[in-house]
Order: sequence, then structure tokens, then C-alpha cells
Amino acid sequence: MSTLKKKRNSLRNIPRRRMSKEIFDSILQSSMLMINELGFDKLTTNKVAELAGVSIGSLYRYFPNRDAILFNLIKEFINVNHAFFINSLVSQKGKDMKTTITFMIETSLAHFLKKPKFFILLHQKMYETEAREIIFEARRSLSITFVDTIHDTFPNWNIEPKRDVLLEKVNQSIHSYMSALFAVLLENPSEETLSILKGGMVQLFILSIQKEH
Repeated sequence: MSTLKKKRNSLRNIPRRRMSKEIFDSILQSSMLMINELGFDKLTTNKVAELAGVSIGSLYRYFPNRDAILFNLIKEFINVNHAFFINSLVSQKGKDMKTTITFMIETSLAHFLKKPKFFILLHQKMYETEAREIIFEARRSLSITFVDTIHDTFPNWNIEPKRDVLLEKVNQSIHSYMSALFAVLLENPSEETLSILKGGMVQLFILSIQKEH
């Protein structure tokens, strides 16, 4: 049974004032730091409050338990990374397909490697929690942005007749990339392994697009 039941994920209060927002953000940042250094199993609300420099009462004002902290970390992580990927894609408009895809893979890989333990935890939790809906919707939105960016780069490419098929293939490629990265990160990968992963994912994305071109 999931450790993140919906009723346990709800915030007790939503921070609205600047000071409240600072406390809220400090709790999430401290939790992320603790997960990346010690793992989620070692995370407790008391330790988070101590690291964040807030009272346990202040923490419980917003988060009823560590599961609620984790769920909100997942939401924030997804939102930040989604915006990051979209900005990366948009910045490549006008460049050739391989350059655009290579840039996306390289920048996203570097971004995920900054928080490897949290990425692993995210991948482990996404199939057993309501976070799955958030993750899958983010991937779908990213797929749409990816296809639109490729179309803007190659305006003569009429994608409309096969748009739905293409979106599904790109979405599958994103899923494959995340799954492959998860498997690689579990093994404390070398630079060579990461380079092989990057090259393989670039080819996967290119093939998924060219088959529908």
C-alpha cells in the first residue's frame, strides 16, 4: 500500500505572507538537502525543522507529516524541471534537429545529476502515489512543447496528419529516457556510462521523430 495517501498529502495551511513563504521554502529546501545527502529513510520532521532553523510547530503548521513534505517536493521538482526543459527547447529554435535534441538531453542530464538521490526516489514513488498524475501530465506537456519546437524549426514539415502518433512516440521516448536514467543512477555511473546513455537517448528521440516524418 502506498505510503503517500491522498489525505496525508494535503497541506494544513498555504503560505501567503512573505515570512510564511520563506519558512515554507526553507522546509522544502532543507528536506531536499537531507534526501540527497542521507536518503528519504533518514528524513524526519524533527531533523528537517532543525536544519531549516524553524520550530517543529512551524513545520507542522504547513506539513502534517514527512509524506506531505515529500509530495510537495515532488510537485515543486516537477514544475521546476518542466519549466527548465521548455526553456531549453525554446532556446534551440532555428537549429537543426540533432543539435536541438542533443542540447535537451545534455542539459536535462546535467540538471538531474544535481539531485540524483531525489530523482531515484521520484522514479520509485511515481507509480504508487498520486504524484503519477502530475508526472505524466508534465511529460505530456513537454511532449507537446518538443513537437511544437521541432515544427517551428522545420516549418515545411507538416506534422498535423500524424500529430497524435508523434506526440505518443515522443512521450514514450521521454519515459524511456527517465527509466534508463533511473537504472543508470542506481549504479553510481561513470562519465563513460553517462556518455553512452546520452548518445543512445539522442538517437532514440531522432528515430521517434524521423519515423513519422
